[in-house]
Amino acid sequence: MDCPHRRPYLAPRPGDESHIKCKRVREVRALRRFVADLEQRLATHHGRRPTSLLPWAEVATALADAVADQRNETTALRRQLQANDRICKALAAWVNSWQLHTPLNAFAESWRDATLFAGDERARRIGCQWIIHQVYAHTAREMHRFTFPATNTGVVEIEVVVTPSYVLEIHGMTQLLLPYSLDEVSHGVWLADASFVQVDHGVDTHFESLDTTPDLAYAQEDMGPADQTILDRTLYGRFYEGNDKVVIVMRSVLHDAAYPIRDDAWTVDTRQWVVAQRVDATWTRLRTYYRLLHPCTRAGFVPIQAFAQCVKVHSTSDDDAARQLQVKFTSQQRDQRRRFEAHLRRVLARRRN
Repeated sequence: MDCPHRRPYLAPRPGDESHIKCKRVREVRALRRFVADLEQRLATHHGRRPTSLLPWAEVATALADAVADQRNETTALRRQLQANDRICKALAAWVNSWQLHTPLNAFAESWRDATLFAGDERARRIGCQWIIHQVYAHTAREMHRFTFPATNTGVVEIEVVVTPSYVLEIHGMTQLLLPYSLDEVSHGVWLADASFVQVDHGVDTHFESLDTTPDLAYAQEDMGPADQTILDRTLYGRFYEGNDKVVIVMRSVLHDAAYPIRDDAWTVDTRQWVVAQRVDATWTRLRTYYRLLHPCTRAGFVPIQAFAQCVKVHSTSDDDAARQLQVKFTSQQRDQRRRFEAHLRRVLARRRN
């Protein structure tokens, strides 16, 4: 009997799933390949551009903080606008109250009296900034009143001038070469100026808080002897000109409505310009010009013989008082400049150590 005819066995080709009879198995294998393909795409995407998404809670907090900052800034600007409006009205009323009987002299200073109003802190701060910027704007002109030496040698020059109406003007010029960097000298001079009166005269110095910048200060001192009040209210300002120069200016405030003075109290109009110039990385040249005017009261300049008596000079006439005061203050100012230089060098040495 003949055997039945059988088909030959054929091995399945790679990728040919026709030999798999279960449909569910085929679907599982297809899904596995699809998952593997997605995982490969995800890994490629993350490797090419890493994610930087933040949690929604952090995003919401950041947006809330930004809105709060904008609201605070808007409130601050509105308050500043209202304060500036009040200042403008006060200045307009003050300017309109003045009557000029003679035209201004184009060659004379138009900033002879520094005045501060009483009022809120913002108004006083603006007044202080305006006064000190006016002083700074005159730096170049004032520094040309003396001829500074072309070399970096140290020098001290004092000139005491007596006007025909017996009013004294003291002019001083100094130059120093200091073995310190410009940054060290600018900070050292700032500290030395603020502390010199207390160190040299034993007078306490009160500084009004201006809450503006470390480069603006307002000091108040009582300089007079026991039998005569001499008040000194002084603004200090520091300005940076590039990387090689720092200018420190000082100006007396003769009229401060927030601190009224008695009619018999004396005030002295003092102005000073200090220019610190970089020589190299370790040396700095320091040039100073200052001017002190005759003491005055609300009624005007103090009579010269009364001034002489206050500083222990016995005179027989106005001419005699003027002559003796010239000699006295020339010597006194030279000695004071030497003491200030010694004080400055001590301050610089302490800061470095």
